[in-house]
Amino acid sequence: MPAAVKPIEFAPGAHVGKYRIDSLLSGDEFSATYLVSQESMDRPIALRSIVPQQLTPLQSPQTCIEALRHFESVIHPHFVRVLEVAEYHAANSSIVFVATEIVDGNSLSELVVLDGAIPAELVDTIIRQLGSALQAIQEQGLNHGAVTPENIVLTHDGDAKLLYPSIGSQHGVLNDLEWLGRTAYYLLSADPRAIDPSFTFDSDAFDRGSVPEVWRRVLLGCLKIADPAELHSVTHFLAQLDLALGTTTTSSDNNGHTKADPIPSPVKLYANARTTNVHPSSSLRNWLVRRYRQLFSIR
Repeated sequence: MPAAVKPIEFAPGAHVGKYRIDSLLSGDEFSATYLVSQESMDRPIALRSIVPQQLTPLQSPQTCIEALRHFESVIHPHFVRVLEVAEYHAANSSIVFVATEIVDGNSLSELVVLDGAIPAELVDTIIRQLGSALQAIQEQGLNHGAVTPENIVLTHDGDAKLLYPSIGSQHGVLNDLEWLGRTAYYLLSADPRAIDPSFTFDSDAFDRGSVPEVWRRVLLGCLKIADPAELHSVTHFLAQLDLALGTTTTSSDNNGHTKADPIPSPVKLYANARTTNVHPSSSLRNWLVRRYRQLFSIR
């Protein structure tokens, strides 16, 4: 097995193509993400550098670029906006860099570590927002391949946003669907087994007491405990979830075409509770006040 290739490190002030490095946001052995600026744009940008040899040894940088560029055409409020994908040569090596919008907030993993299980009312919204984003991705003939809690941010506005897709994912639609279910189970239960790729759910391992009853049957199919054929797409999953929760994710326009409806964040709804006459449960109210104390106060 070849030695691991670490991502190139850039110091503040360095240039990667047309971008100027401002600071390092995060990094690991596979990639590094920087806050960058560009003279032609008046907003900050996130630049993620990836060593394609580390992630996909059999693929060339150009193959990785072509795979990621497909996501530039996916524009959805709950999927990070991919602005540019290109190759950069430096220090006798090459990297793929992905320029995206900046997403401010906490990852779902961070929130569970900080607060434990997330109230079901908020999980309902998060999962339906993510499902709507996955629908938009799949309509482009793509699979995201990285629907994991650490790759999903709850923004400061209280909306869920799915971040970077996996390069060269061949897992297919059921992988995204299964991990949407794993993420839901993890948020509802704070059980770390849910996000362990080596852990396989079965009827014994699925703790029904950890999740509300309305979620149970939907997650049984999503986590492949029931026949996966019974839950064959994200669209079907959302329909089953809407049926269980009494909610609406999609509707039809005047021409009979299906369209995604905006899925309001509980943060926005309950920040305006006095005017909307919508009030959270005590568990969600307490969670929201802890998370968003400085943004608003719920009476």
